[in-house]
Amino acid sequence: MALSHYEVVERSETVLLAAMIDADTETILKFCHPDIVFTNEVGKSVWGAKNLLILKPYPYTLSYDAIEILERDIRFFGTVAIVNSHEQRSGTYLGLPFSSDYHLTRVWKFGPRWQLIAATSMMPC
Repeated sequence: MALSHYEVVERSETVLLAAMIDADTETILKFCHPDIVFTNEVGKSVWGAKNLLILKPYPYTLSYDAIEILERDIRFFGTVAIVNSHEQRSGTYLGLPFSSDYHLTRVWKFGPRWQLIAATSMMPC
């Protein structure tokens, strides 16, 4: 039975976040468009999948121990899916532990498969 676009995007989100926790570079790159644009919580933009911080070796390593979805909303606009997510994340950044809530928007584009083309992250005030 074929999955709906909603189910594919929802499953892709789940697999992507698990790959982030596992530091599975191959899977992360599979889901990200090569020219993805990511803006982090301090407003720094990164262009290109190979420049994502999660893929950088130590000492720039960002690693996650856990990512819990607290809320998620998926909306479709033709061949684009917008995912707004409230997540609890914990892990280490530059060797220092962190744990915080984040609000994220991820943009997925279809054709010939769903790929992540943009994302932004922010911490609530």
